[in-house]
Amino acid sequence: MMHRLVTPGPLSGAFGRDALRSLSIVYIAVPNLIFLLGWLWWPYALACGTALCVAVARVIQAGPEGERPTRTHDWRLYAWIGVLFFAWLSMSGIGGFGYQNSDWRFRNSALRALIETPWPAAVSVGGSDRLLVSYIAYYLPAALVGKLGEFAIGRGWWLANVALWLWSLAGAGLALAWLMRLARNYSAVPVVLLIAFCGVDLLGWWLTLGKLPSAGDEIGIWGRLLKYQFLYPGFTAQLYWIPHQALAAWIVLPLILYDGIAQRTSRNLVLLGAITVLWSPFVTLGLIPYAAWVSVRSRWSGLVSVQNAIGLFVGGSVAVFLTSINAGELPHGLHRWWHESIANTPVTSYLAFYALFLLVGFGLYAFVVRQILVRSPEWESTLCSLFWTAVVCLTLIPSYRLGAANDFCMRVSIPSLLVLLILVSSALRPEKIAQTGRRAFVVALALLLFVGSASAASEVARGVMKIYAKPAIWPLGIPIVEVPEFGEEARRNGLLAAQYTAPLDTPFVRHLAPPLPRWSNREVTSPGPRTRGSPSRP
Repeated sequence: MMHRLVTPGPLSGAFGRDALRSLSIVYIAVPNLIFLLGWLWWPYALACGTALCVAVARVIQAGPEGERPTRTHDWRLYAWIGVLFFAWLSMSGIGGFGYQNSDWRFRNSALRALIETPWPAAVSVGGSDRLLVSYIAYYLPAALVGKLGEFAIGRGWWLANVALWLWSLAGAGLALAWLMRLARNYSAVPVVLLIAFCGVDLLGWWLTLGKLPSAGDEIGIWGRLLKYQFLYPGFTAQLYWIPHQALAAWIVLPLILYDGIAQRTSRNLVLLGAITVLWSPFVTLGLIPYAAWVSVRSRWSGLVSVQNAIGLFVGGSVAVFLTSINAGELPHGLHRWWHESIANTPVTSYLAFYALFLLVGFGLYAFVVRQILVRSPEWESTLCSLFWTAVVCLTLIPSYRLGAANDFCMRVSIPSLLVLLILVSSALRPEKIAQTGRRAFVVALALLLFVGSASAASEVARGVMKIYAKPAIWPLGIPIVEVPEFGEEARRNGLLAAQYTAPLDTPFVRHLAPPLPRWSNREVTSPGPRTRGSPSRP
C-alpha cells in the first residue's frame, strides 16, 4: 500500500487556512458556545457567545497556511480506516451501539435530562431540584439535536444517540489526523496504534497477581485489585469509558503542540485551556505542562492576545458553573497516605509497586522509543524536551489522588499518554525501521506493543461477550431498557449527588444563570443581577 499524505483539501478554501486545525478548534468550541447560550442570562450569553466566536475566528485566521499535499490521497487507506473506526465505535456503547459499561447509567440519565428539561438543566433529588453540574461539553451537541428532534418529530432521544455516535466518530477522526501529522507517519500504523496502544498491563497483572487474566477481564485494573488505584488507561479504554474527556485531550493537545512546533507562539494557549475546562477540568490540568512547554519554546511570544483575554472571560463563566460542586467532599490527598490499607503498607513495598507501575505503564516504552529517536535530527530541536516533559508528568501524576476511583491519575495522564503515543508512532516511521543499529529496538517496541494490545483486545472482547450473552441494543443502536432516572440514583448515593449536582443557591445561579422560574420546583428565588441594581429579568 502506498503511504500518502493526509492534508487539507477543498475545505482549506472555506476556512482560509489549515482545515484540520480549523475543524479541530471549531469542534472543541461548539459545545462551549451551546453552553454559554443555554446556561447564561441572555445579556451575558450574547456577550460571551460573541466573544468566543471572535476568538475562534482569530485562531483560524492566524494559523499557518494549509500544507500543500506532496502525494495524492490514498482512498484505500481512507476506506480501511472508515471500516475499522466504524467497528471500533460500534463496540464502545456510545449512543447505545454495543455494550454500555456501568458508567453509562449516569451518562444516559444526564443526556436525557439535557434533552427533556429546560436549560440550565436541573434534576429532582429527594423531592428537591438540584442543578446538574458536570463537565457536559461532550453531550451538548447531541442534546441540542435531541431537543430539536423532540420538538419536530417527537424522536429526540433516538436522534440524540445517533448524533452522539457521529460526534464521537468525528472527534476520533480528527485525533487520528493529528496523530499522523505530528508523528509524520502517514500509514496504517497510527490507526492501529490509536486503537491498540496501552501500557504493558498484562505483565503487571502476571507479576502482581501471579496469573494471567481471563478473556474479557479489565487487564488495566491490576493496580486497583491491589487497592493502589493506579491506572493509566489505554486509548480504547478511554474511548469506551471516558469519551467525554478523552476526545478533548486527543484534539486540544495537538492544537497546543502544533502552535509550539509550527508557529512558536503562545497566543492561543489560554483560550485552548479555557474551552477545554467544560470538557474536562482534569484534562485541562494535564495540558498545563505542555502549555508551559510551548510558552518556553516560544519565549512567551503572543501570550498577551485578544483570544487569550477572551479565554479568561469565557473560562471564568465555566469555572463559576463547575465550582458549584462541593469538591471538598471528594476524597483527595497524597496517594501514599490517602487510604488506611495503603498507609499501613511498608514504604519499601509501596515504592516497589509504584516503580513497577511506572515501568509497566510507560517506562518500557519510553526507554525503547528514546533509543530509536535519539539520533534523529528532530530529537535535539523538539522531541527531547517534549519526551522528558511527558516522562516527568507520568512519573509524578500517581503520587496524588482525587476521587473514590482516583480520577486524577486516570484523567490527568491522558495528554501525557498521547505524547507517548505520538513518539511511538514517530519511532515506527519506515525510515526509522530501516535505520541501521536501531532495528533491535524497533523489534522490542513491536513486542511491547503486541503485549500491551491485550488490554484493548480485552475491552472489545468483553463487549462482544456481553452482547452475545444478553443483547442490550436495539436495531440502530438505541438501548431497549429504559434509561435509569438520575435523581433517584443520586438520592441513594450521596457521593454521586455531591459530585454531579449542586444546590440552586450558588453564585452561578444567583449571578449568571437565567431566572429560576424556568425550573419546576422552586424553593429558592434567584436575586440575580437585581441585587446589583440592574434591571429585573422577566
